[in-house]
Amino acid sequence: MNWDPKLETSISDLEVISEEENGFLWHIRYPMTDLPDTFIEVATTRPETMLGDAAVAVHPDDPRYKHLIGRPFHCR
Repeated sequence: MNWDPKLETSISDLEVISEEENGFLWHIRYPMTDLPDTFIEVATTRPETMLGDAAVAVHPDDPRYKHLIGRPFHCR
């Protein structure tokens, strides 16, 4: 969704002139509740959204995360 702060409305992608800019990739480590010293790491360009995180989705066939599926983690 694109927001026009001047018109105070949303606009479509067709109405936007996109410009690339340098950003930063934040890596957030969420600790697992029942596995001490075990974390799941999420990379994002928008770290402010972590305050609303309630779950982490992983591909069920990815062997790196198989042991974490269904386990609780601390996201706050």
